[in-house]
Amino acid sequence: MSRPLVLLAALRDGEDRAARDAMRALGTPFARVPGTHLARLQVLEPPARRWRGRPRPYLLLAAEHDGPAEPWLAAVARELDAVLAHCAFWPGAADPAEVARWARERTVDVGFSVVATDATVEQIGAALRRQAAVRRMIAMGERP
Repeated sequence: MSRPLVLLAALRDGEDRAARDAMRALGTPFARVPGTHLARLQVLEPPARRWRGRPRPYLLLAAEHDGPAEPWLAAVARELDAVLAHCAFWPGAADPAEVARWARERTVDVGFSVVATDATVEQIGAALRRQAAVRRMIAMGERP
């Protein structure tokens, strides 16, 4: 069963450009994390406010993943450590318990999931491979 996760983490002052550069250097980090249905990583720049000083940029991590959050977060932390290092109070990826604590403190409860199936990423992949095999058989005039 998939689970949604949305984190908003404040970036350290002046590190939004470095966070973006680190994101570009990663390529496709979520493809290397098993159980990831979909994910987005983005630096959010809030609009300027007249009377409250310079607004702080945040890092948004929004994802749907299989299984419990802690093992998935540990794997994501290893992949995203170069980006997350620009976030305020990031403990580093070495200690999964600290990663989980840090993430819990920054989690936004969304109350819904965008994945409309109870299938895991692995199950969906197997079904798509079966479907492709059946299509190849049909195209070749064979019976499934």
